[in-house]
Amino acid sequence: MSPTVVLHVHSGNLYGGIETVVTTLLAESERTATVHHVALCFEGRLADELRRLDVPVHPLGAVRLTRPLSRRAARLALRRVMHDLQPDVTVTYLPWTHAVFGSTLRTGGRPVVQWVHGPITGPVGALARRTLPDAVICNSAHTREGLPAALRALPAGVILNPVRTPPPFTAEVRRATRAAMETCADDVVIVQASRLERGKGHSEHLRALARLGDVAGWVLWIVGGPQRPGESARLWELQALAQTLGIAGRVRFAGEQAEVARFLASADLYCQPNTGGESFGLAYVEAMLAGLPVVASDVCGLRDIITPATGVLVRPGDIDRLAAALRELVVDGAARTRLSRAGASRACELTDPARQSRRVLDFLEAAAHA
Repeated sequence: MSPTVVLHVHSGNLYGGIETVVTTLLAESERTATVHHVALCFEGRLADELRRLDVPVHPLGAVRLTRPLSRRAARLALRRVMHDLQPDVTVTYLPWTHAVFGSTLRTGGRPVVQWVHGPITGPVGALARRTLPDAVICNSAHTREGLPAALRALPAGVILNPVRTPPPFTAEVRRATRAAMETCADDVVIVQASRLERGKGHSEHLRALARLGDVAGWVLWIVGGPQRPGESARLWELQALAQTLGIAGRVRFAGEQAEVARFLASADLYCQPNTGGESFGLAYVEAMLAGLPVVASDVCGLRDIITPATGVLVRPGDIDRLAAALRELVVDGAARTRLSRAGASRACELTDPARQSRRVLDFLEAAAHA
């Protein structure tokens, strides 16, 4: 029996949780007979990472929804890729990608799987819903519950994202990272590694830490930089807020980093107080795998990951409770140690990359041969 050929279709202009999942899946797939190809609209970090994995990348050309000619050219390019590869199954990852390419993939005559990583809403979501896939993968039960009715009627699998366990880092790497971040060796480092989106709770995080001015020895690292127009203004806004709150000297903006695991391994505590729900919460799982206790918002998508044994959940926007949770964990090293041990174990249990990637590949192979 010939190996299953999978064509993944994605935008490629950003790098965040979904892109990390794609690279993890394809890295794990090196141990299987499945053949993977990826079609991308934009060159960027994702394309670079895939080529390092020796995954064939097929450029489709930059697409703007407001430019019909760019959509037409990219669809023609995708048809050529489909004709050449004759994939057994195709996968889309974003409502945007499905809106642009869903109909093209359907006319290719091969099964289409939509891997849903969050709500399918707004004008782009409405466009995506015009073309139904053959099957759906959801990254959590929360995502499955939020599917439009037409998608809920399709074959669907709930598969938590595969997440790689970070490599071990030496004490020297920790010292060097802290030195580069102008952070003392014995400081308690709170880290947030996320996109610079308003819903990630950066402002709430800063406001809570401003109430810990009487607590010595803590530093905040904000890892993540602008990737889209408007995010540069968001960065300036956060820098100005830290200055206004009087904590600018204790906040480090690390910018966009390819090796986030090194920053997690060099920190002591992870905090990301989202103002809205998370479909899965990859950043929190990565922090738990790095042995960090977690402070997060009590929202759908996180309650199934973070338990009282692994971290602290607070009501979104409750700055008083957030500040109290941070104060407790900054001061109490024993509590941090207790939560970190349980967190790493739970994250491994939920998101083991070999097991979860195998579940995804089994689902795709079943869809290909249905």
